[in-house]
Amino acid sequence: MKVSKNASKNRFALAEHELIEMLADLNLIVVSLDRIGSSADTEKVASVLIGEFLLKRDFFKRMASMRRVLSKAFDVGASPEAQHRLETRLSRLRYWKP
Repeated sequence: MKVSKNASKNRFALAEHELIEMLADLNLIVVSLDRIGSSADTEKVASVLIGEFLLKRDFFKRMASMRRVLSKAFDVGASPEAQHRLETRLSRLRYWKP
């Protein structure tokens, strides 16, 4: 992650249990995806295994929960300038389209 020289040094509060859950979920996802990628013979097999893993482990629900927790912490602790920086960054995301 690239941090600019002008990066804010604001601190944001998260409940310990929320932080632990997010870190555990991220660890589960990152390690599992790495293991799937390392063990799959072909890209097609990896795609199928990754799809199964994401569905069985409620990946989308977990990610939505993390986004909700982080958004709430940001909304409570961010300055108007930080809010603007986030909105600007999010506006530049290239979302998947069918």
